[in-house]
Amino acid sequence: MIYLKTNSDGFDSEGIGSVIQWHLLLYGICRNLDINFFSDKFVNISHYQYNNISKEEWSNDYTNFFNIHKPQKFDIEYDFDGTIEDLNEFIQENKDVEKNICIEVDKKFIIDNGFSLLNEIFYND
Repeated sequence: MIYLKTNSDGFDSEGIGSVIQWHLLLYGICRNLDINFFSDKFVNISHYQYNNISKEEWSNDYTNFFNIHKPQKFDIEYDFDGTIEDLNEFIQENKDVEKNICIEVDKKFIIDNGFSLLNEIFYND
């Protein structure tokens, strides 16, 4: 099975809105490509400082709330730096492989490929 993921780190400067938007768009890309979505646990989500709570507990609360992190072991992990066409080619070449493959994409990939799908994502189940 092929999974896509992106960074789940708020780097102590990004709130949950900033971090989750990339995950939601990536989920739409995954649905469009007919592959699986994966999310690591959220870490270093900002704004915990105003709530008398630790950074770890704050991030864990969002991980639990959104419930998109499901523990998964991968046989192969890649950092992807290519186009949607490159990814489609990789998917076609590996869709029948009996290994769990996780491909991490960056925010630029999501911007380049997710925003153009917004209407399609929104209007499809």
